[in-house]
Amino acid sequence: MRAKSASRSAALQGVLALVLLTAGATALAYTESQANNGRPLYLDHCAACHGRALRGGPVPAQFSEHAGDHAFALAGPDRLPGLFSAMQVLAYARTAMPQQQPDSLTTEEYLELTAFLVKVNGLAAPNGAPVTTEELTKISVPHPAR
Repeated sequence: MRAKSASRSAALQGVLALVLLTAGATALAYTESQANNGRPLYLDHCAACHGRALRGGPVPAQFSEHAGDHAFALAGPDRLPGLFSAMQVLAYARTAMPQQQPDSLTTEEYLELTAFLVKVNGLAAPNGAPVTTEELTKISVPHPAR
């Protein structure tokens, strides 16, 4: 259990470092095409653990090292715990996902996945300009008060 906690802590430290490096971002933007392209990427690379409905759940046996771990929700009221901007979502995905092979997608694929998550969570509307890492710090991920 300590190894999982240390691994998660290291991943979150990497996320925070990336967020600090991109703190000068300005505009909100993503295209409908980016979000639409993100859906099949999600289904191919994420849904096995996070579920087709993006609600999280137990990691299946096919991911032996992580089988039984809990994959957190990517949509809904308990979504994206500990992540407060779309840039943090992108950085976490890139440094830690897919869990069995982090940083295995292209930059464009990670951007499309992030645009998909922004869309399904209603965090921002598409404005026709392609999303970039610099723009993602302006899209916040609110969490309900408990």
